[in-house]
Amino acid sequence: MRTNIRTKILGGFLLVIVLTAALALYSGAISERSLVASVGRNSVFLAEEISKRINHDIYARIKELQNLSVYSHFQKTLAEIRDFKKIVMCYQQVTRCKIVILALHI
Repeated sequence: MRTNIRTKILGGFLLVIVLTAALALYSGAISERSLVASVGRNSVFLAEEISKRINHDIYARIKELQNLSVYSHFQKTLAEIRDFKKIVMCYQQVTRCKIVILALHI
């Protein structure tokens, strides 16, 4: 059985197309896995960094509140306040007062 030249050329082109498509699909799958792994690692890193910043900010605020708690007026105000929003507002007001006092000393 003889195959003509046209059939051989068509078979060759089809083989090249199938191999190229297979290589493209394999490359796409590998790239997707790599991207997912990279995003996962970066997400964990970013979450850890944000957690560290939040913890640092919380401890800094606690330290400042501890420093302010030596003042009897501040202790009295905190003892009277039961609402957390009021505590935050009081803290902001004290912070503003400290900034004004520091500005006056300069």
